[in-house]
Amino acid sequence: MDRRAFNLSLLTATAAGLLTPRAVVRAWADAQSSIDQLYGASIVIDSMCSPLDDLESAPTREALAAVRQSGITAVNFTISAPGQEATLVNLANVQRLVDTHPETFRIIRRHADIAACKRDGRLGIMMGFQYPNALEEHPDRIRTYRKLGVRIMQLTYNNRGAFGGGSLDPSNSGLTAEGIQAVKTMNEIGVAPDFSHSGCAARTMSGSARTAVSRKWCSRPNRRPPSTRTSRAASNWASARRARIVIRMCPI
Repeated sequence: MDRRAFNLSLLTATAAGLLTPRAVVRAWADAQSSIDQLYGASIVIDSMCSPLDDLESAPTREALAAVRQSGITAVNFTISAPGQEATLVNLANVQRLVDTHPETFRIIRRHADIAACKRDGRLGIMMGFQYPNALEEHPDRIRTYRKLGVRIMQLTYNNRGAFGGGSLDPSNSGLTAEGIQAVKTMNEIGVAPDFSHSGCAARTMSGSARTAVSRKWCSRPNRRPPSTRTSRAASNWASARRARIVIRMCPI
């Protein structure tokens, strides 16, 4: 290689090194701007998230500002624990947070509350159950927790329970008679049954279970092949732009 060719190759490499970061930054900025516009014009619901890292401590001003600037309208927040007492403590922590910072947080009790959160720039908290233990022991608690503000209840977790087969149940047996009755109660009083962590969603939702459900929710979908996820993501993005509703899904 002669000197001229060497200098030309060096110049080309240097230019590429200088321009590539700028191109990447510009592309990222354009993508971020597009996301910000979509979030600004949409109702954005995170299907599984905590409003703060620690609900037992007072939030800092920086944390509250981050919540308001997040662009998220509402989150499905798990208050349930394996034990009844711990579940009530979590519920009380959410209520205290909302009472202390009503300008930032609001408990979602009805559909109109979501629109109000979007309008007012507050974060809506949709209190939900992952652990169904407390409900399995006393199904009448479904109505009690609904009165306390819970709007999402998961029927099963990893193992098989009174309501049906969990995600680790090899039989994929679906809902039991007790589980179907629980779903009917939830539909009657206005609670969304969450079919995440079920042994097999198709099996859980088949037969008599399907006839029992008029409203349902799956906060954590099963993983799909990358090609399917990519095509669905593109389709969902286009649909979100039209509908102005964005659901951020937790992929487990």
